[in-house]
Amino acid sequence: MQVLGFKGRLRAGILAEVVKAASVVAWEVRAHFDEGLHIRAVNPENVAMVIIDVPISAFESFNGKLTAGLDLDRLKNTIRAFSSRDVLDLQIGDRITISNGRISYTLLALKPEAIRREPKVPSLELPAVVELTVEDFKKVVGLAEKISDAVVLQTDGEAFVMEAQGDMESIRATFSFDKLVDYNGGVARSRFGVEYLKNFCKAAKPEDVLKIHLGNDYPARFIFDGDDVRVEYILAPRIEEGE
Repeated sequence: MQVLGFKGRLRAGILAEVVKAASVVAWEVRAHFDEGLHIRAVNPENVAMVIIDVPISAFESFNGKLTAGLDLDRLKNTIRAFSSRDVLDLQIGDRITISNGRISYTLLALKPEAIRREPKVPSLELPAVVELTVEDFKKVVGLAEKISDAVVLQTDGEAFVMEAQGDMESIRATFSFDKLVDYNGGVARSRFGVEYLKNFCKAAKPEDVLKIHLGNDYPARFIFDGDDVRVEYILAPRIEEGE
């Protein structure tokens, strides 16, 4: 089989992580194989953006340069056939072939020009930077989801606070500086849709650390920076009534 564009080897768990993280925002993406793997996509509502980077060092072999259109739904189903530890041979041109030496899948690649244009990544200089465990963040988001469709994230110079208000219930979780992985002491406050935050957590591993760059009623950056995959989401705030 003649290989067009790209040929490489990558652990199935890494590929699954990329697909899972990207599918939180979109189901069709342009994937750039160029000194690593790079994806930029925005959701149909233009509320959430995903930025994914896999360094070339995460690949066991990497040959070629290509921009391919990926159907993430089909790709997700394909990856389920493999163990996360399997090292996959990838061949990508007009078709995508994925093989572990025993099982081989081939599916059509989408035409990149048929996929929604990639967003311009905004330059965000935000005053507050907070780092906490994904488990802590996910736990509060899960509780907030039961009483409201939005969560306020705020910092006051001493602590990081997550707060949600329902018609009859409310929740407030306070993480003092000594309970956080890190905090730069900046002051900020913004309100976000809880469903987006919940879905962002799905893309992370339990042991991951989440870094949040937060402003005042401004888009925030949510970063999961793993050993093999760096995932960043940018999420627009919900402006509260009366503001």
